[in-house]
Amino acid sequence: MTQAGDRANWKAVNLNDPASQSLVQTYNLGNPVTPLVLSIAPNGAIMGVFPETFTQEQLLASFGTPGQEACQKSLIQGKMVLLCLQNDQTQFNQQALSGVQSFITDPRFNNYAEAVKIDPSDPAEAPFMQNLNIDPNSRTAMTVMMTPPGVPVSTFTGGTTKNSFVNELKMEGGCGADCKCLESVPAGGDSKPVLSKFFSKISGKFRNSG
Repeated sequence: MTQAGDRANWKAVNLNDPASQSLVQTYNLGNPVTPLVLSIAPNGAIMGVFPETFTQEQLLASFGTPGQEACQKSLIQGKMVLLCLQNDQTQFNQQALSGVQSFITDPRFNNYAEAVKIDPSDPAEAPFMQNLNIDPNSRTAMTVMMTPPGVPVSTFTGGTTKNSFVNELKMEGGCGADCKCLESVPAGGDSKPVLSKFFSKISGKFRNSG
């Protein structure tokens, strides 16, 4: 904490204290058998969980950029994130946003997808852009599709459509281009079971390839 004192505070919490139960419930801590240290962003997103022992480097690495924290908050809620990277200098901004808005307002996805918009040239976002292999000086709008628990599935350059996101979701997490799993959800039905399977397969695929 001596290296992070200007941007973070720390607090010790007794999980058996009745006054701490709201925190226990908020972060689903249950009854851990070992001490835990949580790194929590200003927006409430958990950026790191450290049981028992950890290094200073691990703690400092858990600090995220504002954009990273916004994405993480949605991802830990089990939602997809469409990360919109654009600014006044990038082309095709509205064309990129058009597909994003169409996707996140679709009844199959509106409860399980959110858009996060950031300026890729913002110096504060530089570490996040590096992690995503994004050129911060790009002159074309980009959209990164991410699924829980934090997998960047694909990056789209320029304009997007709802179908481009749906097709990517089917290819990576469904049963291929002809996947009918989403279509099997009845009108007004909850698509969470199907999407949860998709997210699990996508996560496993990227884990195995990594």
